[in-house]
Amino acid sequence: MQCEKCHSDNTQRLQVVYEGGTQNISATSRTTGIGIGGGGLGVGAASTQTTGISRSTLAYRAAPPAKQRYVFALFLGFLAWLLWVYTSAFSKWFLLSSAVIALCGYWAYRVYTFNNKVWPELMAYWENEWLCLKCGHIYHHE
Repeated sequence: MQCEKCHSDNTQRLQVVYEGGTQNISATSRTTGIGIGGGGLGVGAASTQTTGISRSTLAYRAAPPAKQRYVFALFLGFLAWLLWVYTSAFSKWFLLSSAVIALCGYWAYRVYTFNNKVWPELMAYWENEWLCLKCGHIYHHE
């Protein structure tokens, strides 16, 4: 595979670049200590668990397209629903919460449509993208 820009053979698929620059982290730390104070001797112990993901700058650049999330729309819709349930009909809060519920429903529909129709096409396109390791150009190749 040759780069379209500089014609170098030093290329990699974006998927390989992304996976190579991403590491899962899992670490456990244990600490103990002894202290002497005005009242006597004290002993303490602690344990911490750390988990996460570490990505290189190049892995961020090569990242696949992300799916959109429903969380904020659902949370806001739930809060509006609570306001809607506990207000009297036709008050300003009832009408406002009704509008927010409708907006959140539309928002959730848009997220659903993106995740099920647009995102698969973006992902398929990303799976055929390449990175030139000489000049840094990203290009698409079927």
